[in-house]
Amino acid sequence: MPEEFERELRRRIEQVMREFSRLMSSALRTVEPVISRAHAMMDYLVPEHEIYVDGDEVVAVIQIPGASKDSINVNVRERDLVVEAGFSEELREKAPRARLFRLRGYRCFMELPRDVDPSAARAIYREGILILRIPVQKPKGVRIEIE
Repeated sequence: MPEEFERELRRRIEQVMREFSRLMSSALRTVEPVISRAHAMMDYLVPEHEIYVDGDEVVAVIQIPGASKDSINVNVRERDLVVEAGFSEELREKAPRARLFRLRGYRCFMELPRDVDPSAARAIYREGILILRIPVQKPKGVRIEIE
């Protein structure tokens, strides 16, 4: 009787292990895109940043010291902002073995507090600070006259 119990126990453990392995494989396939995106983000620094509303504008202040002005890429949509910037080649050449410069540069995603008009955005970059001023989107709608 103990041998029969042991065989049945082993059979059930193997069955549970096969099911566990199947579930883990399925779960890993589900999260693989998220892991890939997180891995891509590890190649970048997330810069310090601040967003606030100033009258009819949303203002974003992003610290990207050492970034080359030509490498700064800003993408604004109605409710979000993405900034990417690479380090200047001059800095990379001055300290070629620095771990910092093994990274691609900076990247951050920011959710904006209001809908904005991306076509009227203005940007300035000085002394490692990027300042964006983006007008708040005017309410969409048409006034209807009543007869």
